[in-house]
Amino acid sequence: MVNFYEEIVPELHDFIVKQPIFFVGSAPLHLPHSHVNVSPKGLADTTFTIANSRCVWYQDVTGSGIS
Repeated sequence: MVNFYEEIVPELHDFIVKQPIFFVGSAPLHLPHSHVNVSPKGLADTTFTIANSRCVWYQDVTGSGIS
């Protein structure tokens, strides 16, 4: 079963910061036949940061380099 948390607890913080990769997903709501886009992220330890127990940020950098 899934667990929901109101904030990032210390045990999850330690697990999250050790991950070499994370995924960002988006889906436009205004287009009826659109699709979900999921992109891998995580070029270095500094691309994802936990600012506090309720706020995270990631550095959005260029994709795979394919033109």
